Amino acid sequence: MLEKYSSKDISFDICSCQFSFHYCFESEDKARRMIRNAIERIRPGGFFVGTLPDAERIWLNNGTNGVYSNDVVRLEYDDKEVLNDPNGKPPIFGAKFHFSLDTQVNCPEYLVHFPVIVFRLLNECGMELIYKKRFPDAIDYYLGMQEGRGLMGRMQALEPYPPFEGVRWIYLLCWECFQGTLSKSEWEVTAMYLVFAFRKKNNAKLKESICISDCFASISGLFLIVSFNF
Repeated sequence: MLEKYSSKDISFDICSCQFSFHYCFESEDKARRMIRNAIERIRPGGFFVGTLPDAERIWLNNGTNGVYSNDVVRLEYDDKEVLNDPNGKPPIFGAKFHFSLDTQVNCPEYLVHFPVIVFRLLNECGMELIYKKRFPDAIDYYLGMQEGRGLMGRMQALEPYPPFEGVRWIYLLCWECFQGTLSKSEWEVTAMYLVFAFRKKNNAKLKESICISDCFASISGLFLIVSFNF
């Protein structure tokens, strides 16, 4: 990316990557190049923030046919043989699944195992993790703040539920419904994502890469496989 900037000395306080970071995890080389492009011109003390599908939540285990769907989303894991193997684990790069969201998205995507890949790869580049939350936890946190609540209102991120007039409130938590929420199917999709923030250390340098694939065996204890249950 450096040659595309107006000045090679340019630097930034923040880099934001929303709902797209995981596409580069088709291979280790692509993931490393993406991370280098994202953080190499961030100033010390600057931030790299983003959103990712939560692999722990999405991984279809003990499964069935490797498919999950509801009213708005459909997920299908690509490698069915791994699903049928009780000792099987998806690869740390190139773990493809097909994601269809309503009419907005219909494309192959890749699982990103946060503890194994993102934390280690970014640590290698002098970035320290300061924040990581699943979307439901982050939403709950920021709805408790006036600024966060106001921002979601301006973005029309929440809608009254049920979404039509003349229907009694049927949720037990009527207050939350009155304040605005999402449908059950939409919340299920929301729960598939996480938000993160890394800060660049003052003495950060881009180090020589270590092949994550080669050293995976030594850190496999960090690998989490969680059933996809709602």
